[in-house]
Amino acid sequence: MENKNAKGEAKAYMGLGICEEKVMNIFHAMSNLVTALSKAEEGSLNKLEKEISKELVRVYQTIALQQ
Repeated sequence: MENKNAKGEAKAYMGLGICEEKVMNIFHAMSNLVTALSKAEEGSLNKLEKEISKELVRVYQTIALQQ
C-alpha cells in the first residue's frame, strides 16, 4: 500500500512540476519535480525516477539558460 501511495504522490508532484514549467514558474517546477523524485526514490520506483529525472534536467537547463 505504501508503494502505491509513493507512486501516486510522485506522479502528482511531477504533474504539478510540468504545469508550473508550462506557465514559466521554473523554480516552482523545479521544487515540485525534486519532491516527485524524492517520493519515487522512497518507493523504489525506478521507471518513474527516470521519467521525473528527464523532466527535471529540462527544467535545470531552462534555469541555466536564463542565468
